[in-house]
Amino acid sequence: IQYFTNSQYGKHLFYNKDGQSGGSDVEQLRITHEGNLQLANNRTNKDIFMQATAHDVAGRDITISAGDTTAGTTDNIAGGDLILEGGIGKGTGAGGAISFKVANAGSSGSSLNSLATAMTIADSGRVGIGTASPDYTLDVAGNIGVDQFIYHNGDGDTYINMDADDFRIVVGNDLAFHYDEGAASKLHLSYNGEADVE
Repeated sequence: IQYFTNSQYGKHLFYNKDGQSGGSDVEQLRITHEGNLQLANNRTNKDIFMQATAHDVAGRDITISAGDTTAGTTDNIAGGDLILEGGIGKGTGAGGAISFKVANAGSSGSSLNSLATAMTIADSGRVGIGTASPDYTLDVAGNIGVDQFIYHNGDGDTYINMDADDFRIVVGNDLAFHYDEGAASKLHLSYNGEADVE
């Protein structure tokens, strides 16, 4: 560990050997004078992870949290944002995606389960759930559950409304399609009578 000062600024540098016979010390990370933690760019990708527990002990949690405000006499103070950034490319080089991985429970046994990508935010801004290569702004490889409404952005009177055994499509505040699978099992088209059915 080395500590450097330059005028009023200082930094902590952390080194270890590069793993080669007779190798030199290689910087692994530094704490800048602003308190930022910077991992060194020395040939390898880096991981930040919780150490594994024993074979009969559940893994430990790790929490990444933005800054809180504190209680006191001042009202209505916001907390800090949690920001995740992919790496920045240049030219036609894509930026780095953000991936979320989980390891689903497997069959009974003592072998470790495999990690799989559950959600990806691609450099294009597309979000993939169950897919690492989303083709659309939101790409879901699987089923979607919705409690009730799906709205058209900027057009609050155009939406799909789903309820128990009831499905409605409203366009411009006109109930264009309604199927009620109740006791009467009724189907309605355009309540205001403006639509032509061909």
